[in-house]
Amino acid sequence: MTRFIFATLFWGLFASLLAQPVEVLTLEKALQLAEENNLSLQQQEQMLQRAFAAVEEARAGYWPRVSLASQLSHISEVPMLSIEPFPGFSQEIRAGVKDQYDFSVQVVQPIFTGFRLRNQRKSSEVQAREAEVNRQLLKNRIFLQIHQLYYAVQMNHFEQEVARSSMARIENHLQRVKQLLLAQQGTAFDTLEVANRLLKVRTRLRKLQHQKKILLFQLARVLNVPRIDSVAVISLRGRAVQFGPWEQYEQLARQHRPEFALNELKIREFSYRKKTVQGQYFPQVYGQASYHYGRPGVDFFKDEWMTYYQFGVQLQWELWNRGRRKHQVRQIDYLLRKQNLEQQRLWQSIREQILTAYEGMQSALEQIQLHRRLVQQEKKRYEIAFSKYEQGLLSSTDLRDAEIALTLAQHELSKDYLDFLLNQASMRYATGTIGRFGEDER
Repeated sequence: MTRFIFATLFWGLFASLLAQPVEVLTLEKALQLAEENNLSLQQQEQMLQRAFAAVEEARAGYWPRVSLASQLSHISEVPMLSIEPFPGFSQEIRAGVKDQYDFSVQVVQPIFTGFRLRNQRKSSEVQAREAEVNRQLLKNRIFLQIHQLYYAVQMNHFEQEVARSSMARIENHLQRVKQLLLAQQGTAFDTLEVANRLLKVRTRLRKLQHQKKILLFQLARVLNVPRIDSVAVISLRGRAVQFGPWEQYEQLARQHRPEFALNELKIREFSYRKKTVQGQYFPQVYGQASYHYGRPGVDFFKDEWMTYYQFGVQLQWELWNRGRRKHQVRQIDYLLRKQNLEQQRLWQSIREQILTAYEGMQSALEQIQLHRRLVQQEKKRYEIAFSKYEQGLLSSTDLRDAEIALTLAQHELSKDYLDFLLNQASMRYATGTIGRFGEDER
């Protein structure tokens, strides 16, 4: 009973530790967790280890193959040989035995295979390198997904802040309208209109809170963690929003985009595969040796156990197969041409990604500069409108319009900042540098 209680407490504590959520998540920490825990990356890691095992398998082809063999057979009839050693006397001898046994150890060593083994080894080594590059490709895609989810959570947070600020202004407006209504200086319609507007903002805030939970759940799934309570809020005030010239990003993409390395590796792999097929034009030479223990042995007429060995060289040269090798080489040539065209298509696609992200950053930066001034102006406008409304110089509708304009300006400014960060993440993905932190990404 004591052991049962102890085991229950131990496993309960262990499970609680496993279920501990990530409390406050930064972007850098999120990328680190993804690299450690993401299931897709773990699967790709298994593919990488499989590629390494294939390299070892190809290298093992240089070594001799050792095998054990046994053969047991029974023949129902054995021919008889009639021997007449001298005239008038003959003798019949059984030409073999009915029961035959043979146990052997065989060794086969490749001597010359038309460089097939070497090309197979090089091809497997290139494929292992491809697996590494594919892992980097997958990691970059997952990092981009994390950036998008992380910034979506940030956008949700700033929208909630804008909604709360709007609610505070509307509540002040509602309090003032109620005071005017009690003093018989306002109308019930104005009070109802402001109350309805406050209810809409509260409903919007609740919706944003539910959306945030969904986004955090999606982010936790990508990171493969139990749950995420919150993320570290990015400070947008005084945040540096700048970027370099177009040519700089093209140069970075040529240096760091893993697709270029993968395409070059594919070309090398196909080249080695072509050489492997062409190696079949040469004779295949193997050395063979075996040691036997059998009955009968080399003396077929004696039903006795005997040990013996044999060795030799085997040459196999396929001279004609109706053009099968030729067509195999042609297929690989087509793959090589396709891969060379892929290089051009890949560069066009990457340049398009760079252009889209570059224009997106430029547009977001212009909008940020515009909406910064607009928010300042709308704040002054709202302060003036509220002051005049308290003095009875403006209607409730005018104050409502000023409050709505300020809310929209604040919302657009936050959206512009996040648009810039999203386009910046897309640019980092397009140049292959995503996940390498600078001050603008922390």
